[in-house]
Amino acid sequence: MASLCLGSAFGIAAATTLRIRSTQDWNFPHGTQHQMSDGTLYVITSDGWRHSLHPNGDRNLRTPRPVDGVVQEDQYGYRDAHAASSRDKATHWHCLEKRCVPFHGYVEIRLTKSYQEPEVKLPNGRYVDDYDLVDALPPPRSRAWLLAMAPSTLFRTMMSFALTVSVALGLVSGLASGIHAWLVSPADTARAVSPQAGLRTDRATAITRGVALTVLGSLITTGLSLLPFLPVPKDNSDYAELSLLTWLFIGPLTICLSAWNWFLVTRLWLSTTGRLPWRLMDFLDQAHKRGVLRQAGATYEFRHARLQEHLADTISSGRVSDLV
Repeated sequence: MASLCLGSAFGIAAATTLRIRSTQDWNFPHGTQHQMSDGTLYVITSDGWRHSLHPNGDRNLRTPRPVDGVVQEDQYGYRDAHAASSRDKATHWHCLEKRCVPFHGYVEIRLTKSYQEPEVKLPNGRYVDDYDLVDALPPPRSRAWLLAMAPSTLFRTMMSFALTVSVALGLVSGLASGIHAWLVSPADTARAVSPQAGLRTDRATAITRGVALTVLGSLITTGLSLLPFLPVPKDNSDYAELSLLTWLFIGPLTICLSAWNWFLVTRLWLSTTGRLPWRLMDFLDQAHKRGVLRQAGATYEFRHARLQEHLADTISSGRVSDLV
């Protein structure tokens, strides 16, 4: 809920700012506005560029003078228009594995609401995709007007993005908190009849969590990749392999960070350095049977505080070999 509120607040602020800033680019450049019989509005700026806005929202830019360019066509029939600095360069354009056709004349650069990439209307009336004409020909103000998004559309897009991100962050943070609480919660040792039983319980819990996290994480990630509205590759096997390898690493890491694994590492280190016996649990069980320790559920406790203090002083002084 906090993430949703904060995301909404920041989204409204950002969307409002973008809407105000985009209004200048959305409006016609300075010039006399005219209207055609079909409702199309157009403005011709002082440099000769004609800016047309059709009733359906399509925008056009017409060059003030004839220009030179080249239409490239690849082996699959895809065509795009390139700018050329002169007719000679357009005529002698060198292409590799492509067929080039030069053109010379007035062109229009169009941006439709249904097709978000600029198109070029050639002097012969055909439309092809633009490669660099929109960057090379119109001045910056005209280019900004052509590519500008409607302020209302920009506001809705920004708000949708902010709400989506805030909800996603809320879900992720909530799930992360729940998984963290589940993973770090200790095993239930209150019902354990002995320390050995407590260790077995914690070991089974750690392994179960690691395996469950690996399996569920892999299944969820794979399932999300199949949803049509998520921007993840649907036909890329590398994505599935990378996801599986990631969870195969996270699962064992969860087991390694459990209390049972830390106990194993600590016991191995202390036994290697001579500060604990190798068969620790048998040693503690023998101490319990001899009355040195008493058992309280899943833990061992010293019966006599003076003995505990004596052993602590012995360990601090470095005389450990006599104990083990």
